[in-house]
Formats: sequence, C-alpha cells, structure tokens
Amino acid sequence: TDTDTDTDTDTDTDPDVDCDASLPAVSSDPDECASDVLRCGDILDFTLEGGTTDFDVDSYTAWQCLGAYSTDWSGPERVFSFEHPGNGTVQFQVTDPCGQVSLTALYDPGSGACPSESSQVCEITRASSGLMNLFDSTDRDYLLIADSVDGDAYNFQIEVICP
Repeated sequence: TDTDTDTDTDTDTDPDVDCDASLPAVSSDPDECASDVLRCGDILDFTLEGGTTDFDVDSYTAWQCLGAYSTDWSGPERVFSFEHPGNGTVQFQVTDPCGQVSLTALYDPGSGACPSESSQVCEITRASSGLMNLFDSTDRDYLLIADSVDGDAYNFQIEVICP
C-alpha cells in the first residue's frame, strides 16, 4: 500500500524516484567506458548498483574535479555518453533523494576507452542535489560520471534539458 504523501506508487516520500525500486544494474562492456547513453529530452531512472569502480579520489584529483567533498570516491559509478548538440547550455537535472549522487562531465576521449588520469581536465562537477549546466558552442561528445559521495549505490533520476 502506498502510504506516503507524493503521487507515485511507492512508499518513500520523494516525488519522482523510488528508492526501493529494483532497477537494472549497470551492465557494461569491458571495452567500453560508458554503459548508457543520454539524449536530449530523456527523463530516466538509474541505479549505481553493480557499477564500475574505475574512478576514485586520484582520478578526480588528477582531473581537477573534486568539489567541496572529501571522500575516497571508491564506490560504484555509472558512466554515460552524451552528444552535446553545440547550441548552448544543456541542463542535467539530477534527483537523488535516496543518497547524494555527484555528476561529473569530461570530454569523451573517443575509442570507447575511459579517460586516463593524465588525459583530461574536468569540465564541470555537480556535487550536490540539483542542476548541472554544460555549455558548448560546437557539437561534442562527453562522458558523464554519476558517482555517490559516500560510496553506496543509490537510485537516482536524470533529466536532460536541451535548448
């Protein structure tokens, strides 16, 4: 029975994300960095459950991405590919009532491989609930890394809003 105050059919109090839902775990090809594709207009629910552990505090430090949080970033992450249309600011609205999920954007180095610690500089990090803005005036491929601040696997939602 749905006993909370929102309008969805779960038992938690958030408006959009079911923290108790069993969502598909990350399934990735070991030869590909990104396990999922984000597109303009998407509103999708994901989990960090089963995510890769390719990135840690050393990666984020090397990319100059660490925000205001001091953590080892050793938990599971989920990596998305996104093709920026190059016509202004794309917004990524992250809803993460189950636990804090950080979103980091890097240029996609191509070839399907994950970026090395020496190959990238962070474009932007959204290290708290809310909105991440990613501006570009040319179409460009990005990798977006969703990672939990405390190392646990959480359900979350991403909405991609393009101009």
